[in-house]
Amino acid sequence: DGPPEEEEEEEDENEKEGGEKAKTTTKPPPSTTRSLVDSATELVIDRVGSTTTLLVERLRSAGIKPAPHEASLFVLGIRADTGGLVYESTTIRDASALLWCLENGASQVAISEFGVARVGEEQRAVLNDALRRVRTKTVNGLRCSEVLVSQESGYVAGLAQVCEEMLDLTDSDVFLLGATHGSGGGGGGKKGKEKQGGQWVSLIGRASPRAVGVDLNVVMREFGGGGHPKAAAAAVRCEPKTEEQEEEGGGGTTTPTTPKSNNNKEGTAESILASASSIVESQIPEQLVASSFMVPKEALIVASTDDTVKDARTLFDVHSLKSAPVVDPETGAFRGSLKLNDLIKAVRSGRDNDKLRGMMRSTATTVLPETSLAELEELLVDKGVGRLPVVDDEGGLVGLVA
Repeated sequence: DGPPEEEEEEEDENEKEGGEKAKTTTKPPPSTTRSLVDSATELVIDRVGSTTTLLVERLRSAGIKPAPHEASLFVLGIRADTGGLVYESTTIRDASALLWCLENGASQVAISEFGVARVGEEQRAVLNDALRRVRTKTVNGLRCSEVLVSQESGYVAGLAQVCEEMLDLTDSDVFLLGATHGSGGGGGGKKGKEKQGGQWVSLIGRASPRAVGVDLNVVMREFGGGGHPKAAAAAVRCEPKTEEQEEEGGGGTTTPTTPKSNNNKEGTAESILASASSIVESQIPEQLVASSFMVPKEALIVASTDDTVKDARTLFDVHSLKSAPVVDPETGAFRGSLKLNDLIKAVRSGRDNDKLRGMMRSTATTVLPETSLAELEELLVDKGVGRLPVVDDEGGLVGLVA
């Protein structure tokens, strides 16, 4: 996922007139991938989540059984391309191909060992730097985070895994990582970097399944890159800072030029990252929030803190309730929840005339009208909360989500 190959410029030993050294341009040999494409006799374009799936399907159709180590490699390929079968581009065919590989001896031990990318020392340094600089905001209910880091010593491989880690560590729905670097690795000095291809900013994006509507492939295509809807990247070539900017201590900002990709974005590295973030934000639809589907207060059977146990028992019997929110009769503020079991215990204890304010559960979890569907899902499903009172900024009951 580094910057694309460039034409190498070599200095001629013979000098031109005026003392300027002549330069000859030599193109690098075509990549192996390009050579294979040019020599291919058939082009296959299909809607599956993994290219490996296409290969596995052909092997299966031909009755060719892979060796266990081959089946393991196929599984790793499908897992990587589909994010473990969770990316939106994943299809049933991908799952079927993965299952066939497991049936043909794919090693679970090998998959568990090599299927999880490891963050090395260099990546860990970038990760720590990113954690200090990350910026997060909520857009239509989704947590969107971004960070720009500078790699002074050259390009560090494995930034995709750093982005994956940041998505998880920051509990974000979308994460964009920008990294400025020289394309040639750790070559020292400005002259060395220029000879190796100048400056670049790598853009890497990751999104969780909760980020409905976000297509990072579309985002990165704007910068000459691409990928999957939930995992994509791009590399933008940048001009190094001028000596005046260096003396002014302008940080890691660089100005992009047009590389050999279709990227024609202009601006600083910060503005490129901001542009990518803006595209992401424009993709995020209005999210369902608590107020979208809550039962409004007017439709709820509500008890009052001034009601007696006897009043509440009648209310529960008439409406066949198992629980009910309890509010302050004067302010309408939510004060707690009353459960049928608690009410029955109070009746059996002869507390018919006791006020509810002394026996209701006041520790109920509440949410706001703008609480996102993802947050509601976490409370209702993951944490096992059965009913969520919806309150306004003053604590007044406005509805209920169950």
